[in-house]
Amino acid sequence: MPYSLHDQLKLFSPKRFEELCGQLLKAGDVFIVPVEGKGGDEGVDIFRGPLDTPKQERTDEKLLVWQVKHFPTGLGRSQKEQAIKSLERVIETQDPDIWTLCVPFEFSLDDHRWLGGLREKYSGLIIELFDAPAIMNLLLKPENKSLLNANFLLPNNQRIEREVLDLLTDFDLVSERLSEDKLPTKTESEFYNGAVADWKDIHDNLDARREIIGELWDFVIEAEKCNGALVSFAVLAGLSGEGKSTVLRRVAAELVRSGRNEVFWHKPGRNDLSAEQFDHLPKDSLVYIFVDSIMLFGPDAVSGFLERLRDFPIRPIVVSAAITSLWDGLKLNVGSYADLRKIDLGHMSPTDIEALLDKLSENECRMPTSLGKLAGLSRDQQVYQLSMRANRQLLVALIEAKGGQGFDQHVVDELRKLRSANGDVVRKACTYVSALHRFDLRMPRSLLSRLIGEHIFIEDQVLSKTHGLVELTFADDNVITRHPVVANVIFEHEAGGEFGWYERIIAEMDQSDEALAEQLVWAMTGSEKLLPNVHRWPDLELGSDLLTRACRYDIQVLLRVVKRFAWDASDISGYARFLGGRGDVDGARTVFRIGLTAAKPEVPYWEVWAFFEREQGNIGDRECPAEYTARWLLRTAIKTGRIDFQTWFKWASMEENEGNIGDTEDPAPYTAKWILRKGAEQNPQELNFPASLATIEREQGNWDEMYRLDRMAAERMAEADERSSYYCSRSREMANLGKMDYALRYGELSVREDPNDGWAHSHLAGCYHSLGRRDEAERSCLKALELLPNAKSVRAKYEEIKRAREEEERQI
Repeated sequence: MPYSLHDQLKLFSPKRFEELCGQLLKAGDVFIVPVEGKGGDEGVDIFRGPLDTPKQERTDEKLLVWQVKHFPTGLGRSQKEQAIKSLERVIETQDPDIWTLCVPFEFSLDDHRWLGGLREKYSGLIIELFDAPAIMNLLLKPENKSLLNANFLLPNNQRIEREVLDLLTDFDLVSERLSEDKLPTKTESEFYNGAVADWKDIHDNLDARREIIGELWDFVIEAEKCNGALVSFAVLAGLSGEGKSTVLRRVAAELVRSGRNEVFWHKPGRNDLSAEQFDHLPKDSLVYIFVDSIMLFGPDAVSGFLERLRDFPIRPIVVSAAITSLWDGLKLNVGSYADLRKIDLGHMSPTDIEALLDKLSENECRMPTSLGKLAGLSRDQQVYQLSMRANRQLLVALIEAKGGQGFDQHVVDELRKLRSANGDVVRKACTYVSALHRFDLRMPRSLLSRLIGEHIFIEDQVLSKTHGLVELTFADDNVITRHPVVANVIFEHEAGGEFGWYERIIAEMDQSDEALAEQLVWAMTGSEKLLPNVHRWPDLELGSDLLTRACRYDIQVLLRVVKRFAWDASDISGYARFLGGRGDVDGARTVFRIGLTAAKPEVPYWEVWAFFEREQGNIGDRECPAEYTARWLLRTAIKTGRIDFQTWFKWASMEENEGNIGDTEDPAPYTAKWILRKGAEQNPQELNFPASLATIEREQGNWDEMYRLDRMAAERMAEADERSSYYCSRSREMANLGKMDYALRYGELSVREDPNDGWAHSHLAGCYHSLGRRDEAERSCLKALELLPNAKSVRAKYEEIKRAREEEERQI
């Protein structure tokens, strides 16, 4: 059943809901004034009439105030208290005549009784209600159709053919998973005790609504109306354990409920991120693609995924999640193919905390289990206990508040019981699974069997022995812990941060684990979780010895991956470039040298390495550069094969900056002029080579050679107007340098190429005028005026030329 407009109102962000209320009031011919600022100002969100009390008395004009309260979960005790506080504040500061409460839901009978009680208590004030039915009545009027279309997701009922679905190897259709998920039902207590969210949890509405859902919903609404050439791409960023995955699943589920059929979720455990499967969807269809933990795929995979989606005849909207530090450290540049919006999950807001407590208190019988030590406290005390932990991850904050002790200690206590009861095999299994799951990666069942022993029955001898926070469970054909945050504690406690566990995991991998190995390397080098208990040391600098040592270890992991999975040179150079981007110059150089023996370096490998060294200032001697300097690497590249034409330009620019330009007639090898000439020989139709040479000759004052090269560059241009523009630009440069004879030459060429360019004629008139050739200047200016009759600057130039002629005639 499509999601109703009433339900969609609850998904709005508070800001968007307030904007909608204001727009509807304005559309109803109500002259209102919105008030900026979170929570309004003195209890006022929107008002009409004078805020000045003496003016009210003089004019008898009434003051109307609308108080907008975005209470998506309805009217509970805390929501009523908030509304009453706002009412009392506005009475104290403004004394309005009419106060209207705006909410995004329909009042129940109990809600109306509560409102009636307010009216009795504040009998001198008219209190009114603007709730979901009233909002819908206005929205559905024909004159408000544009507001309806701009603020709501209207059903998109395109069918998806079965054969198309069969091609979606990496993605699930969310509507099918919501209806077919056969996982056992959890309780609120189990759900909020670290278990990874699944579609059954979303179907059963176990999650408490987060305010951030409104911001994501707003993004989707706006993206639906965007018909640009770029992919709409949102990244929900936050710490592990803050609830990013649950929020993403909730938004995906609500899209399905709103009538969207083409909503897809990247399958957990799939290590590929392929866009090709979406190429088969109907043309111009809106496609909603959700990718949790997107940065595990690395920058190249993410960029390639978005770039391919842009090329398909569909309208993709991509919503993803990433660990904040990993995303921020990546600095992914997707501007040419995606319109990116980063949305920070941030700390639990007061509204989030109230919604969480409401959810955990729904079943009075289960409250002692659901709330733990919070159950015996008042609501204010419960809110306080969670508020003081709001800057921690939601999972960590809740378990600490419920248990009354530190999160790590909770997990360690369970580990101690587990080890004493079940011995070393279960401990090893927990540690191996945690080593991957702390990076949101899943342990393949077959790989776990090889690690703990083929004779071990995983279900009976491992999974059935774990419970609580250290529970291991199957997810498809993979094994995971309860949550990556739990996995991090398990690994740090059991493995002591020893990276040898990863060496053993890599050693047991086979060809089927290739993508997983690449993700592991990427996660270990890019994630904050590489550093044990990093959240305890907020002042830790990225350049610390600890991080440097960790990156050294990752190089050893890389060597194993390269050897086992036959990475090519481009994989290795890309990894080296990534390390360099993070400031690990020595690590990058080590990886580049590893590539010399681990793969067969081709020209692009030498090019990437050379320009990396150039960025470090490691240019090398001009005559005989040492090994692995930028100059040595570039000379190696041209001996290896045909280099990219852009490399010629970058190399020439480097030499020019170093003052190694070369003579005009016969430039020595490896000078800027020699490099550009070699590039021109290899790319005879590329106009930028003669143009760049011409610029160098101009800087050296070799005017005739400059002019010859510019003619050569222009001749390679296909369009006359392009050639005209080029010549005109060069003419202006010469005029600025005071070389009016060359300025005139270029100006005449510009007009010859495009006789209908009025600005070219105007510029040529200025050249003639500067050289004292008044007749030609006047003819060129008249031609310019003919083509540009309304150009004031051309008219002024013509008047100037006329005055100069008249002055000369008077003197004669």
